[in-house]
Amino acid sequence: MARDELIIKPLPGLPAFAVRPALTVASWLAAWAKHRDYDLILTGAQSQDAIRGQVGPLMAGLLGLGFAGAQAAA
Repeated sequence: MARDELIIKPLPGLPAFAVRPALTVASWLAAWAKHRDYDLILTGAQSQDAIRGQVGPLMAGLLGLGFAGAQAAA
């Protein structure tokens, strides 16, 4: 199986850990994954979007795919 890579570089003038908007990251990932034949895309619960867990659902929506997530008990 071939290995694909997506490298997201730091924004100019900002530190590497600067938080990017969730929709921006989801758009980048969706554009990258759109023409690849993936059966499953796994995303993290604590992601680049300030631990809000929005990148996965947004990316699924942009790709027209379903999304399954988990919710912690209150």
